[in-house]
Amino acid sequence: MFTKRHRITLLFNANKAYDRQVVEGVGEYLQASQSEWDIFIEEDFRARIDKIKDWLGDVVIADFDDKQIEQALADVDVPIVGVGGSYHLAESYPPVHYIATDNYALVESAFLHLKEKGVNRFAFYGLPESSGKRWATEREYAFRQLVAEEKYRGVVYQGLETAPENWQHAQNRLAD
Repeated sequence: MFTKRHRITLLFNANKAYDRQVVEGVGEYLQASQSEWDIFIEEDFRARIDKIKDWLGDVVIADFDDKQIEQALADVDVPIVGVGGSYHLAESYPPVHYIATDNYALVESAFLHLKEKGVNRFAFYGLPESSGKRWATEREYAFRQLVAEEKYRGVVYQGLETAPENWQHAQNRLAD
């Protein structure tokens, strides 16, 4: 009996370590489960994102920390699994199946570790909301909540998104 092979499209940025780990995890699942999946990874999906409906496949697993991907998939008619950061507001979650990194738990773990080591002055380095990195905004929120609950004074520094053109400026700004 012939069973249909499912075509799974992965939309992740292979330049980002976390995204590579997600893709690797999908590969490990395929190997362990012996699933009948054909995986499609578009090398430069941003160049073809306007025609995304033409090449999707049966299911999409995508980086929903990337607002552009989330918007491009808003009205496609295939099942979607979004992967991204958690949100402190339930209404911030996208209307798809969603696997979330627990940003609060991540920040809490680091905070508690430092506290156990005797640190009593805390700072957070993140990116401004305008960067579009929603995970950074959520982690800053978690940091502010934790230091307030524990009655510490926390300092927040919002850096810059770096690129070759502004790297030195960002370094100088951080040093100041």
